[in-house]
Amino acid sequence: MKKQLLFGRAVLFITGIGIALIGTQAFYPQITRGKVLSASSLYDLSIVTYKIGQTELIYNDYDYSLNIPDYWDVRTVVDAIPSEDSRYPEFRAPNIVLIGASPQKVIHIFDDPASNECQRNLLYLDRTTMNKEKFTISRTDYCIKNVVDEWDMTTFFAINPENTKIALGNTADGKIVASINVANVSSRPGHNWENTKIAFVTGGINFEGEDTRKLFLWDVNASVLIDRTEALEAIESNIGLIHYVHDTDSFDLYDDRFEVTLGGEGKVGSFK
Repeated sequence: MKKQLLFGRAVLFITGIGIALIGTQAFYPQITRGKVLSASSLYDLSIVTYKIGQTELIYNDYDYSLNIPDYWDVRTVVDAIPSEDSRYPEFRAPNIVLIGASPQKVIHIFDDPASNECQRNLLYLDRTTMNKEKFTISRTDYCIKNVVDEWDMTTFFAINPENTKIALGNTADGKIVASINVANVSSRPGHNWENTKIAFVTGGINFEGEDTRKLFLWDVNASVLIDRTEALEAIESNIGLIHYVHDTDSFDLYDDRFEVTLGGEGKVGSFK
């Protein structure tokens, strides 16, 4: 009887230690993932890289619709990038860029060990589910540059690694919806409200004054490029912004000295 009692106490003691260890690991993931090599943040995204070659992404989210805002973390783990410089730790975090954020969704892009510094991965967060949300990670064969429309953020613009093709894709799942062959895109594209017309410049003006610029309008539905380079003839500098004007169904061109804060100053031409 005494032996059974001692045995029962030993089982309870060992079980208690196990529960304590599990709880400790839950609150301190670096214990299970090894040594932390680096930690940083990008707005509400925390980025922690571990010695085992993984990077943990932790998004700190809030539900402000409540009288007392609720708070929680959304977590995922991605591959870290092997370091090529012996002076630094053996792994680093991926290069992560925030390309869109709203009360409904948050979109980051990042590279991976096979990306060759090309950000092919989408980190998509649907915030409408609140407190039950999770990251959706998708990968494309293109280098993702930006969301096409900063308001709805449903479509991204991308260029292939060789800079010989451009594409449009869905931010929610990374699927390419349209692509066309064109080389050396040098401007951020402009777009109409439906994302069926994409305007962009290729080439530029070099230090010797050589002008290799071309202006194209991509008719996405017809899958054709329309050359509008004649609209650049009176412009002596590179294009900094292409803005769509819905009332006239045309695009305004701004030179590379234009700043949005100037409220429209700096326009140098327009075309349809």
